[in-house]
Amino acid sequence: PTALILIHPRDVWTFISYPQGGREFSVSDRTAFGPLFGATAKWHFVTAANGETFILPDSDVIHVKGLQHDGITGIPLWSVGRNIIGGGLAAEAHVNRTMKNNGVPGLILEAPVGVLTDKDKANEFLTKFREMHEGSENASRTALLRYGVKANQLSQSGRDGQLIENRKFSRDDAFLLTGDMAFYDGGSAYSNQQDRDDAFKDVTMARWRTKWESESNIKLLTPQQRMAGYVIDFDESGILRGSLRHRLEAYEIARRIGYYSQEEIRTL
Repeated sequence: PTALILIHPRDVWTFISYPQGGREFSVSDRTAFGPLFGATAKWHFVTAANGETFILPDSDVIHVKGLQHDGITGIPLWSVGRNIIGGGLAAEAHVNRTMKNNGVPGLILEAPVGVLTDKDKANEFLTKFREMHEGSENASRTALLRYGVKANQLSQSGRDGQLIENRKFSRDDAFLLTGDMAFYDGGSAYSNQQDRDDAFKDVTMARWRTKWESESNIKLLTPQQRMAGYVIDFDESGILRGSLRHRLEAYEIARRIGYYSQEEIRTL
């Protein structure tokens, strides 16, 4: 293949089979893998489905490090972000319950002394009240309270009721797990699309780009290719490409000072 995109790196293992020897692993071949530490080098082990273990030198393994404590062994995102995920699920459940009640906070039913003292009768009263008034389909129904029972609505501050803001912070926390930044949140931190693209390139992608370029240059190129000046770099022209108006203004200045000719500008 000419390209390999790992949707889930923990479920995919690749091994280049050279003519002088080696074995090609598929997804089902591998049951475990990880690093080994020697006295002077790092190795990688792969345990196949039949129990056979293969030891691969670090030079034969593309190892792009993500979240980690020791610089070698990776940490699953769900292990680090379980609190963030749990908080997001709790906020989602709260939103669903609130929307089910037409966005109205809960009620407290206050009964006078001596009324509904029997537990079974009190539970029956609450059950019938919920059936009549809970849910968006019952939002406009009129309640009838007897025996001196009063309905007191729970107070909720404006900040506690900002469900959209809670969702926004949950999303931002999830982005920060991998060092990403949620630029496209409707804010006004950047004046134009080009500034956003530059920030995305410099903040979000820079460290991953550096890791991939460094690992690829060391392990995918031969010493002769490196001595000949070959390097592996990401093409960032698409990200750095500004708006049409800004590009035309830059081309006009470049043509006027003789930096670009008209034919060169046409190719751009």
